Amino acid sequence: MDKYLNERLCAAITQKQIDKEHIEQLINEGADPLGPLFDEKDTAIGELFLVAGTEGISDNIPVIVEMFIEKGLDCARFSKTDGDSHMELWSLVHSSSEGACEALKIMIENNLRVSALEDFICHFYEDCEYCDGSEMDDEYEEYITWSLKTIMMCASYPKLLKESKYLRLCIEMNDTNKENDYDLTKFKNYNEYEYYFDLSTIDTAPYGLRNAGVEIRRKETGEVVWRLHI
Repeated sequence: MDKYLNERLCAAITQKQIDKEHIEQLINEGADPLGPLFDEKDTAIGELFLVAGTEGISDNIPVIVEMFIEKGLDCARFSKTDGDSHMELWSLVHSSSEGACEALKIMIENNLRVSALEDFICHFYEDCEYCDGSEMDDEYEEYITWSLKTIMMCASYPKLLKESKYLRLCIEMNDTNKENDYDLTKFKNYNEYEYYFDLSTIDTAPYGLRNAGVEIRRKETGEVVWRLHI
């Protein structure tokens, strides 16, 4: 495994302006998006997921992921965070956006493991509950909305929903919540919905958003189609 090639790949994909030909050349030479960098715990794609939101390059994520898959990346290699294993999907939360949502959609449709998907969901809920504070400005609301749009998009895949009890619990799909009987497959079209937050029910203020209420409404009609709590 050539860590030098992997480092060069990492540098190439974390630029605001990407050079597709250069990236393809590096992959053809043996660079591995999930191979080790000089810091053994990091990978090129993990670094992309980590910095895309803060660097304003989230639109590149689905383009690069699709390119990697076309070049042979098996998304089943993304593994659950445990011990020394990598944290790529955990890192994707930092880039919550339409680009990140589309990238995850592509990975789901190309053999992503449920355990890796759960890393993304777990990180979002842990940060919201305890780390990010209870103040909601426009930027923070956009981040939370895109994270939840992504999670509901994941729930639109019946196979994932069946396999992940954790996902079902997080979106409050259970027998005790009789309100939530909407056809979840429709959330694959994630931009057809708007998210509204009720902060009056928070029980961790000022340290997090635990128990904040969320209403999901259809843009077209304003109808509330799903309710959950953070």
